[in-house]
Amino acid sequence: EIAEIVHGIVDSYLGSANKNIGDAFLLVWKFNEEDYYVGENGELELRETKRVSQLADIAVYSFLKIFVKINRSFKLAMYRDNQDLNDRMPNYKVKLGFGMHVGW
Repeated sequence: EIAEIVHGIVDSYLGSANKNIGDAFLLVWKFNEEDYYVGENGELELRETKRVSQLADIAVYSFLKIFVKINRSFKLAMYRDNQDLNDRMPNYKVKLGFGMHVGW
């Protein structure tokens, strides 16, 4: 259920779910070649364009949508409300962390 939510939202907001490793997801929003250049220091630099800004905004918005959908999911609420699970892990709920990085 979690992967279905994550993959569905990322796909609908122009991203790709690149990898699942256990409970971790690698999510990617790819810039076009015209969105970046090699700077004087030899590192890739992003151009300050509307497209670059919007792509970053879409990625953050996707994280928010995933967070909301997971917390509102009736299927996942069944786990949160399961007494046997709560006996082993008090106050259980699905938790996700998000990090964002630009570059290689």
